[in-house]
Amino acid sequence: VETAARRPEWADAKRADDLGRLLAEALEETTTSWFGVRRSAGVRVQMRSLERRLRRLADCEAASRAQGWRTEQVEASLDGMLDLGHGMPPQRITGRIDRIDRQLGTGRLRILDYKTGDRAPDPATSHRVGRPPNHRWIDLQLPLYRHLHAAQHGLDEREIEVGYATLSAGPRGVAFRVIEKWSEAEFAEAIEKAREVVRAIRAGSFASPGPGAWADEFSNLCGEPV
Repeated sequence: VETAARRPEWADAKRADDLGRLLAEALEETTTSWFGVRRSAGVRVQMRSLERRLRRLADCEAASRAQGWRTEQVEASLDGMLDLGHGMPPQRITGRIDRIDRQLGTGRLRILDYKTGDRAPDPATSHRVGRPPNHRWIDLQLPLYRHLHAAQHGLDEREIEVGYATLSAGPRGVAFRVIEKWSEAEFAEAIEKAREVVRAIRAGSFASPGPGAWADEFSNLCGEPV
């Protein structure tokens, strides 16, 4: 997808057929660079599967563009400082954002992280489990992307949406899924949790919740609690 997005024609393409052709050409180019022109049966099977997913992605992309969204950056560099408070020096966090879109009518940004696999993850439930106020954070990726990208470029966090571009199996597995129902307080809670994590690491505190009450020696060996 990144290879297709770097082509000059990608920016102006609006029809699903044109977008699908560019994605198919990028897939062929990438596969050839990795495996050459003589490919094993396994590689050919994987290519057919990818072609089907990319055709569905072209449909999603065309619908997104009809709503005014355009890809502004791919593999965008992230280099921000997370303020920790308590008189502690800030923590530098670096990384790469898969994709940043802009809505032409409103100027809003949309940060997307590509996810592949058999199941299409939901970005909201992938970051925490349970219901407020008894939920538990298990991932902080998208809130950190939002917070640090806004700080790095002097933007208003409230004008940035975050989510996944899922490329999974099944008719509904390819989609753009953003976190829609979180309040600003919930995003702020995620950033505070990130601060707690960094402060704990600096203090050398690596507490583990331990295995579940149902686990025994054999389930530990099999990795079942994980």
